[in-house]
Amino acid sequence: MKILLISDTHGAIQTTQDVIYEEKADVVLHMGDVGFDPHYLGQIYYVKGNHDLLSVEPRERLLIFGNKTVFMFHGDRYEKEIVERLKGRYKERWFDMEFCIEEYTELLRDVGRKKKADVICFGHLHRPFIKSFSDLMIINPGSLAIPYDGKNVSYAVLNIEGNQLYAQLKYRMCDGK
Repeated sequence: MKILLISDTHGAIQTTQDVIYEEKADVVLHMGDVGFDPHYLGQIYYVKGNHDLLSVEPRERLLIFGNKTVFMFHGDRYEKEIVERLKGRYKERWFDMEFCIEEYTELLRDVGRKKKADVICFGHLHRPFIKSFSDLMIINPGSLAIPYDGKNVSYAVLNIEGNQLYAQLKYRMCDGK
């Protein structure tokens, strides 16, 4: 099963539609901050992001594909806990993104165990990454509108083949080329 993971499209409907068309995935998951009526995208699962003020979608979803459980949410969902962890451990007021991602990863491993998830997918950071552990995969597909590096928008593809999980980040130039 091929699952397309997108997030933080912030109104970039053409790029989003292009990626969905090109990838021809079995399922599309959108981790929030859509920026347009998501019904334009067809049948997808999505969650409410911090910019989706009028959305009635849930803040998180637990989905089962084959024998794998995927927990999806927008990244702001656990932001307060991350800040509290950082404040509790360190006296500095500012941290670089890599440091925050490591803290996020640690927190999300705990969340994943509680949710009995095999995969956690989230957005909000606009910074794509995949972290794999023996019992859990954590994926942030980045943004299809406002890339972290200012150059390349990104998304991810997750393949489930029996008990195996394979994930890949993909990039496009900001102008959609």
